[in-house]
Amino acid sequence: MENSHSQQASTNASVSTSHGRKIYTNEDVVRIRPTTRKGDVWSNYDMCIMIDGVEKARCKKCMKFYNPASNTTLRTHKNGCNAVSQNDTSQGTIGADGQVFIFDNDAVRLDFTKFVIQQALPFNHFDNVKLTEIIKRRLQPRYQHVSRTTLRSDAFKLWETAKKDIIDGFRDYKYGVSITTDTWTAPHGTANSYLAVTAHWFNPESWLLMKRTIAFKLFGYPHTGSNLRKILHDTLIEYNLDDKVFTISLDNASNNTRAMEFVISNML
Repeated sequence: MENSHSQQASTNASVSTSHGRKIYTNEDVVRIRPTTRKGDVWSNYDMCIMIDGVEKARCKKCMKFYNPASNTTLRTHKNGCNAVSQNDTSQGTIGADGQVFIFDNDAVRLDFTKFVIQQALPFNHFDNVKLTEIIKRRLQPRYQHVSRTTLRSDAFKLWETAKKDIIDGFRDYKYGVSITTDTWTAPHGTANSYLAVTAHWFNPESWLLMKRTIAFKLFGYPHTGSNLRKILHDTLIEYNLDDKVFTISLDNASNNTRAMEFVISNML
């Protein structure tokens, strides 16, 4: 069975979409390659290879990413970015590193969403009137309060985008994917158990080892091999992995052994 090519970054859920377009961050840059493109335009840009293999032009001043195929777009941004850095202090300022800084509430929301996900924080982490007042008074008067409802909605959008990218990537992937799975019991006295399924594969563009948890599902009693097999089978089908599995690793519990018997007999 084979392995899949995900177009998501990362670990990072660092790639999201806005109006159908992908938004990349500096965390998604694998390397910067030299380019012989027109000097009058490209003196302001780095040619970046992103984690999904896509090439992007990154502005050296504001660090935003653009389509490298359009010199018109790059020249327009370059001229506008230079104007901001020289004249428009209401929209941008020069930071300590000499780069132009432009405040963007949408970017703040995106970063806050990633932060609460990566740090396992509650959605109401920034939902504090006093914190909002301090940020507006001392840091950025144009800051807009980010509520728990907004963060929750944005987190689900990131999850849906990342999931679609992984599924689409696995559809075209032509190598083997290794699967690990185990059960997890919730702390704090709750009785619920969950089954986690994680996919491991190599990105053929960058040769980076990729890892994504593709399922985290309620695993109700009884924890039989047939119930485990159903969750695992449904997950592999959903992610286009039913004909790409290279290995499946579990502990030696009897229900896991029984589940693998079901899986193997169904795959032969």
